[in-house]
Amino acid sequence: MPQLVVDNLSPETLEALAKRAKAHGRSPEDEARDILEESMLKMRREAFRIEAKALRDELLAQGRQFPDSADLIREMRDER
Repeated sequence: MPQLVVDNLSPETLEALAKRAKAHGRSPEDEARDILEESMLKMRREAFRIEAKALRDELLAQGRQFPDSADLIREMRDER
């Protein structure tokens, strides 16, 4: 498995990481891994949100309309 070594962390950061890890019942390494993975997931979600907004804006500029989904669901329900 790949490894990552982070040098020159301040003592305060290491202490905070150790306290957070202890509160979650895991090692500082596991805590750091969780923090990094959570951060990357948030970044991927934000990148997706930005791309989706750009696509929507592009389609709107081309004259595409996006009806309210509640109206569509209501129509489908009423057709039954």
